[in-house]
Amino acid sequence: MNTTIIRTVITLFAFFTSVFVFSQQYTHFSLFRQHMTIFNPAYTGTQEAPMLSMSYRSQWSGIDGAPVVQAFSFGTPTGNERVGIGLSIVNDEIFIQRQTHAYVNFSYRLPMSEESDLFLGLQAELDSKLKHLKAEIRLVELTQTL
Repeated sequence: MNTTIIRTVITLFAFFTSVFVFSQQYTHFSLFRQHMTIFNPAYTGTQEAPMLSMSYRSQWSGIDGAPVVQAFSFGTPTGNERVGIGLSIVNDEIFIQRQTHAYVNFSYRLPMSEESDLFLGLQAELDSKLKHLKAEIRLVELTQTL
């Protein structure tokens, strides 16, 4: 009797915990050096002038539902020589799933000595994941021969 209850509890636990398992798909960047602010918000505003990057990546051209990634990054130093702000937008489409990420970046330069600085960064993200189910209706004509 006791072992039956334990087996039932273990089976129910395994069933209910396996239902709540999720996976993730990370955006694949082949030109990640052009969009450093997406991965490291402290990089925002480290250049002396505003920085603008745009990229488009299409994998497996000609195949329906193939991965497509568009990215846009902008970062600039502000009037305060220690602060940088930026914006990044990434659109990733794979098969029926579309993910759009918008990032707002803030960086602060902390002088450590005459030769070195420490850059600190904060990033806020707005995330949208949509699944597009395409319904195709195909009419099949059946011809009967008598």
